[in-house]
Amino acid sequence: MISKIDIKSALLGIIVGISVMSALGAASPGRKPTSWEYRIVSGPIHGDRLQNDINSCVAEGWEFVTVSDMSLQQYAFAVLRQARER
Repeated sequence: MISKIDIKSALLGIIVGISVMSALGAASPGRKPTSWEYRIVSGPIHGDRLQNDINSCVAEGWEFVTVSDMSLQQYAFAVLRQARER
């Protein structure tokens, strides 16, 4: 059982390490990081309202980020973002 925990911890460490290195590698020296503005849309999970709202925002240039867990809820929300103009 100890070896299973060690393997899980090692894999988690590797994944986190790769994520951090990718984030650091993506940042260019001398370039300001992107500033984001966020939009949250919500609606009932049954029907097309939430899906239509997300699609409308994406058509306007917003980037879909995530959606809340919809397995046990009647309503859900989605987070979208777009680069903030400077």
